[in-house]
Amino acid sequence: MLNRFSIKIKMFLILIVTVLAVAVFTFIFFHTVDNLKKYSSIEVNVEKLKSSMLMLRRHEKDFLLRNRLLYKDKFLQEYQHSLMLASTLSEQLKGNDYRGDEIERYLSNLNIYKGAFIKLTKAMNERGLDEKSGLYGSLRSAIHRVQNYAKEHNYTLLLAKVYELRKNEKDFMLRKKLKYVKEFLQNFKKLSSLEVDESMKNYLLEYKREFLSLVEKETLCGLDENSGLQGKMRQNVHKTEYLLTVLEKNIANFEKNHEKNMFAQIYLSAFVTMMIVLLLLIMISNNILDSLRIFQKGLLDFFDYLNKKREDISIIKIDKKDEFAHMAKLINKQIAQTTDFMKEEESKLKDFAEVDELTGIYNRRKFNDLVTYHINEFKRYKTEFSLIFIDLDNFKKINDTYGHPIGDTILQKFAQITKDNIRDIDIFARWGGEEFILLLPNTDIDNAYIVSEKIRKSIENYHSSLIGSFTVSLGISSITPNDTKESLLKRADVALYKAKKEGKNKTVIYKESLS
Repeated sequence: MLNRFSIKIKMFLILIVTVLAVAVFTFIFFHTVDNLKKYSSIEVNVEKLKSSMLMLRRHEKDFLLRNRLLYKDKFLQEYQHSLMLASTLSEQLKGNDYRGDEIERYLSNLNIYKGAFIKLTKAMNERGLDEKSGLYGSLRSAIHRVQNYAKEHNYTLLLAKVYELRKNEKDFMLRKKLKYVKEFLQNFKKLSSLEVDESMKNYLLEYKREFLSLVEKETLCGLDENSGLQGKMRQNVHKTEYLLTVLEKNIANFEKNHEKNMFAQIYLSAFVTMMIVLLLLIMISNNILDSLRIFQKGLLDFFDYLNKKREDISIIKIDKKDEFAHMAKLINKQIAQTTDFMKEEESKLKDFAEVDELTGIYNRRKFNDLVTYHINEFKRYKTEFSLIFIDLDNFKKINDTYGHPIGDTILQKFAQITKDNIRDIDIFARWGGEEFILLLPNTDIDNAYIVSEKIRKSIENYHSSLIGSFTVSLGISSITPNDTKESLLKRADVALYKAKKEGKNKTVIYKESLS
């Protein structure tokens, strides 16, 4: 019968019967007084929690202003104090049957806030807490090398250009605007027209790299308080402070409502008998607790599934018409959506772990697994295969001349041309940078040479509208009975080295004489 009613109606029945509960009048009275004391303690702890949050903000701002790790330690100490206060407050609220989740959400946002602050302190430490440390120090050393070397070799025009770069650098550090980075790169590009020796070129490139590394680190930290890690902290701070405000308001309403209910029960309980109250309380409580247990178990199972502590999850089944049944329907819908999402994400993660993001072919990790498999197959069934190491000739020059985006496009085009010239069963992977590797199952070294030349000529005959033509060098080795993965790869690498040494745009088969 009780299954037909909502929790609100069940509690209303208890209230009606409580009017007759004269026997429990005294108990409820003293219980009310005790709760009022607890509520006062709860309010004090809420204020302490708010004060602790202000101290965290203070230590954060002190660190950002003074760049001293001392304030990081103070922040972490205050964070531990906040956790202790929140834990105490949570226990108090649970002891008073408070059902809000503000404390849990507060702890979650506080943990994110702390994590963002730790990342920020680490990034700022790597960037440099003063002009002589971290990336600041490295950049300073790099530009001094450029200036000193230019003075020693009387590069007067170069010194004037470098001063423009330094102005862009200092403008960026002072104003934190990316437009100065763009101006820096434009001015740096103009240096290519100057005739300087190789050492000066290297010093200039080192200066550029150090500056761009500093820009990247500054961007990570946040170019203003609303971006980067600073912005993430701001967001979570605002959420955390809002939760404290909501918690304070809800606790006040909670206490006010409970005080009213408790005093009402004091006067109305004189009109009910203890047996009726107890009987009704037991019946309704068991009914509600039954729904609560089912709902709680379903939620815990769902959280365990989200945390990957279990492999499957079932829906929450509550055969009633109360609020828990309604919430269970909402949770069940979320369970179905989350299950589909997690399966999709697992599939994406698996693909990401095996595929090179730029070219869409296998990455080095996946290739290592596959070559190990084929070596084992050879040792068991004598299934022959060959390896081809492929390296794009003069690729660094392409990157330096046209930029990395163009270089990436060339790598993608090379991968596509190669895939067009191999079989579906052939295994093609990016070994690293501009170096690629190809495994040809059931292929001896002579046929591997034919495939290599087919690829090489296809690349040689291709004309890019971006850079014109480019070439590749290839080195071939075939599996032998005594081979390990390392020895097989080493032979192909030796052959590739010979191809590069002999003028590039060439295929070389490994022979013992190469050793």
